[in-house]
Amino acid sequence: MKEIIFNEGQLNRFTKKQIIELFLAQQEQLQKQTTQLEELNRKFDLIYEQLTMSRADRFAQKTEKFDYDRNR
Repeated sequence: MKEIIFNEGQLNRFTKKQIIELFLAQQEQLQKQTTQLEELNRKFDLIYEQLTMSRADRFAQKTEKFDYDRNR
């Protein structure tokens, strides 16, 4: 979607109805982007949690004992 940027002069020529329509469209777009951002944040949090758990599992102290003499 191409971003349209209006300057003050252009906005001054708009009717009240046109400005209201622009505002409502912007409000709707902002709500959609907010929802998308919240979903991305939830996914990021899940991935971060999985990474943290993976690192903890990978680098945690192991309870198994390794007998070095037996494997020589």
